[in-house]
Amino acid sequence: MLYIYDVYVNQKENQMNQAMQTKMQKLVSLFPKVWFKDGSEFSNQHANTIWTGEGSWITPNRQYLDGFEPSAFDYYFYSETMGVHPILNKALDDLGLFAEFYDAGTVFIYNK
Repeated sequence: MLYIYDVYVNQKENQMNQAMQTKMQKLVSLFPKVWFKDGSEFSNQHANTIWTGEGSWITPNRQYLDGFEPSAFDYYFYSETMGVHPILNKALDDLGLFAEFYDAGTVFIYNK
């Protein structure tokens, strides 16, 4: 039998902790065109991670002549940083995080 208490405790365990929320808020402020979500929205197995991926763009400090905005994630193009744009990869490293591809368009960010 499932009690309300059990549901509450299990939900609480599957939510992102405050330290990770703070890191996600910092990433959101640095990269406004990259979407970031609580990993537990993807799956309970990804609690305390940040979910992101395809459809995210890096806004450079300078405008490219052709107006091109580079993708935040490209597994083949950014091979030296395991598929993460170098500017975003540096920010992750500075925050004590790293990114890992789940599939071609899904990325999870973990604490080191």
